[in-house]
Amino acid sequence: MDIVSLYWTCHSKNFDQLTTYLKDTQTKNSKNLIDLIINTHYNTFLNLYSDFKDDIEPVNSTIPNGKGLGKRIPYLGWYWRNLDFANKDITIGKIGSFIGFMATNKWDHPERKLTLDESNQIIKIIDEAFIESQQGGNLNEIYRSTVAVLENIWPLVQTFEV
Repeated sequence: MDIVSLYWTCHSKNFDQLTTYLKDTQTKNSKNLIDLIINTHYNTFLNLYSDFKDDIEPVNSTIPNGKGLGKRIPYLGWYWRNLDFANKDITIGKIGSFIGFMATNKWDHPERKLTLDESNQIIKIIDEAFIESQQGGNLNEIYRSTVAVLENIWPLVQTFEV
């Protein structure tokens, strides 16, 4: 089940039905529900910041980045696709010298799963960026400090072997 399916399943229920349904789901499928929440949290956050806007430059231009590809977060495909952060089951792929996250492999590119250590490194960066995004103050400064952290994912992923 994805978050949209959960929403529409819950959408048509009144309070008592919804409470009963969610308690039943939690009891029968607590791992699935927890995975759904974790994956939605990480994927929604990354989707917000995954691409460069045309008029935005990297915060730290001294480190490798994907500005030329329009991507702040390295991923293969036209748009960000959801990854399984909850189970740390994250696939990367390679096209030429470019390495990025790859949720689907329609074109049979070289691919592999991240190791547990590599997954933890990526998640740590995302967690640091999320904390930055929750700081109060000037919105431009919050945005810059958030993306400054996220931009560290690009050079790290490029060091991974595929």
